[in-house]
Amino acid sequence: VVAGVVAIYMASRGYGVWSLAGNSVASGIITVLLLWLWHPWRPVWAFSFSSLRSFFRFGGYQMAATLTDVFSTNLYLILIGKMYSVRDVGFYDRAQRTQQLPITLMMGIINRVAYSTFATVAEDKARLVRGLRQAQAISMFVNMPVLVGIIILAEPLVLTLFGAQWLPSVPILQVLALGGLLWPLHVLNLSILQAQGRADLFFWITIFKKVITISLTVAASFYGVMAIAWAQVVISIFGYLVNTHYTKVLLGYSGWKQLSDLNANFLAVIPMGIAVYLMNDMIQTLPLIKLIVASILGGGIYFLTCRLLCAELLNECLMLAGVRARPVQSN
Repeated sequence: VVAGVVAIYMASRGYGVWSLAGNSVASGIITVLLLWLWHPWRPVWAFSFSSLRSFFRFGGYQMAATLTDVFSTNLYLILIGKMYSVRDVGFYDRAQRTQQLPITLMMGIINRVAYSTFATVAEDKARLVRGLRQAQAISMFVNMPVLVGIIILAEPLVLTLFGAQWLPSVPILQVLALGGLLWPLHVLNLSILQAQGRADLFFWITIFKKVITISLTVAASFYGVMAIAWAQVVISIFGYLVNTHYTKVLLGYSGWKQLSDLNANFLAVIPMGIAVYLMNDMIQTLPLIKLIVASILGGGIYFLTCRLLCAELLNECLMLAGVRARPVQSN
């Protein structure tokens, strides 16, 4: 909140893009101060090579995989900036940040809980599969309606949040949201590998996928910004196939079986998507009002559909959210 206030103040005083830098710096400083305030640990002038070797056996692979991921994730900015205009970079970056925000918030929470849970039952493959199935169902229960809503309501969403000057980012946002539909499944399948201590396998999977990612992104960059966006959809499908392959090898739980177990999630979002699409097409009003009406209409239809198709999952999600649900029978 404080960092956001600093950024808004700087922007209002005419600092322009430096207000974004101010936000990052203020956020980092405030985070450190709060951590030091609430926790007694302090860095000391001591270094243990034995500890480094111990942690590096696992963390080294993680660090290398993360650095590779960061490079490939930001490669599109380099390519677009090199081959196209600053405006194109801005539109693509805005679309990607908007698409990633709900996914990052949700998966940041779910993955922390899932990883610790997976680690405690790593030796019991049956329980591990049950835990993975449950985590996927819950994460897709939230991710599917949010991203389908973004795909359908991208234009009023961009108008409400950023203004008419950002409308060229709408089609990019819609394509990237399509590519993000399976993202929770990517994250959770990789958490299974990490929970079983297979950081080495996690690293080589990441390297293999990023080689393909970089190759497709570079190839698509010659055909325009939208081609780069569509390349991310292809990359997402390819990444899912790779990630789930090793889950099948280690646990006998294939990618096709995972999708089959999520049939109710996929079916439940269809009526919501149709209703929101028709409403968005038929009603001409202020973008904010359209978003509010769509949220109420779509949320209500999604809730009712879930009661019919996946009542147990609905109750479980409501319980996790702190809402007591009346028991209903699952079809």
